[in-house]
Amino acid sequence: MDEQRPQVDEQRLQVIFGALKREGEMGESAIAKEAGLRPEGISSLLERLQHDGHVTRTAHGRWRLTPAEAMHTKPRPHPREPKP
Repeated sequence: MDEQRPQVDEQRLQVIFGALKREGEMGESAIAKEAGLRPEGISSLLERLQHDGHVTRTAHGRWRLTPAEAMHTKPRPHPREPKP
């Protein structure tokens, strides 16, 4: 049986990567909220991104970008910051 992989568009991935670049580390619920995704679906997505080498889980259960991904990612402005 094939494993059901969550589908997410490139724009949402950039939101996730940009938020992780800005914050350094984030919990699953904060990532889901920023990306506009359901909290119950974010775990499998983050595990897929980990498998693909984009993110890693910290000893405290939070998520961060891998060094390779961090080099190619721009930070995302905080949602509460005014836009220029």
